[in-house]
Amino acid sequence: MNKLFLIIGIVLILISSFFWYKYSLDKAIEIKHPEWKNYTLDNESARRFVDVVYDSQNNPHIFYYAELTKEGIKHVYSNNTLEDYYKNDRRWNSELLKGGKDTGFFISAAALKDTLYISFQDYAIADEKLLLAINDSITILDSKEKSGLNAGMYSSVCLANGKPYVLYHVEEGRKLMLADPQQNLHLLETGTGWNIDCISDNKSIFVGYRGRDDMNLRLGTFNIESEEWSSKRFQVNASSIALFFWNSSPYVVYYDHDDKGIYLSEFYEFNPRRIADGSETLLRAATSNNQAYILYSHYWSGLYLLNSSNLIDFDKTVVASGPDIGLFNALSVTPNDDIKIAYVEDNSLKFKEYERSSSLYMMNKKMESIKKDKMIGSITALVGILFIIFGVKQWKKEKS
Repeated sequence: MNKLFLIIGIVLILISSFFWYKYSLDKAIEIKHPEWKNYTLDNESARRFVDVVYDSQNNPHIFYYAELTKEGIKHVYSNNTLEDYYKNDRRWNSELLKGGKDTGFFISAAALKDTLYISFQDYAIADEKLLLAINDSITILDSKEKSGLNAGMYSSVCLANGKPYVLYHVEEGRKLMLADPQQNLHLLETGTGWNIDCISDNKSIFVGYRGRDDMNLRLGTFNIESEEWSSKRFQVNASSIALFFWNSSPYVVYYDHDDKGIYLSEFYEFNPRRIADGSETLLRAATSNNQAYILYSHYWSGLYLLNSSNLIDFDKTVVASGPDIGLFNALSVTPNDDIKIAYVEDNSLKFKEYERSSSLYMMNKKMESIKKDKMIGSITALVGILFIIFGVKQWKKEKS
């Protein structure tokens, strides 16, 4: 019996040694630091409209108009897990969301976990339609029979309480419209509704847009419960507009067509401050838990990303250099500051990504493994020693 205790103790010490050896190996693992990665996803058909979102596994989903090949609106995405992406990079897939040579104007996308919402226009002359895709299911929201010719211009989709609201322009009557989740159509204003962007805090829809015949910036609010609409007009000519939340408050960033500046302001208190110089600029904005990001194109020099932790000091990253690059672009940022940028260069669809989540996942996995190895190694060593001590005591007792 004494030998059995000794044998069990020795076996436990050996098991403990294995886990301590594994502990040393796990500690020595170096986690790769995040870095920018570049991909060319289509080199023959992209020209204009594009948007990007991400799913619950941090996979990018890019929607774009395959204009030059007249295919329609296409969907390029990856289907990696975080660990798979870390070890093997992106695995890209491509599919046609909806075919048609005029299908894919004014693309706007939003996502809630793995449910994707995409608003876009079918621009068939004199038969234009506004469409909404929820994953693979596509619904016509508006058409000439409902609201008039050229329904669906400048569409922008945003989510409130997990449901899609689509803002858009109808050229006949020059109307700014809203389609709610029940597909009710709301006429908000006339004479406005170009270059629309919208965001929501689940109580209201905040909308940035410009006039149809003038370029004056407008900021509007749609109360979801009361369905009341209010708006303000500002005497600045804004040809590109983007909205985002900062500390739960809405902000607007816009490109001033007259002085070529990019300006930032609170939504409710209009106090614009110049933060960058632009030229024929298209803007996008997004936020993480503690950073604000603004993507903008400069016609003559390239595509740039601004980021700030206080909306006062901004760092600038060159995304792509060269004239006429990124004039159509899209930006999405996760809470972990994973940055996903899609843009058009010549006839190519480009994607650039700075991805932190996979490195964080692997670091957490490493720390959990180290903790587990240390705990099992310590417990088995302690129990093994106790078995050996008990066995030796019993042996001595029997001997005496």
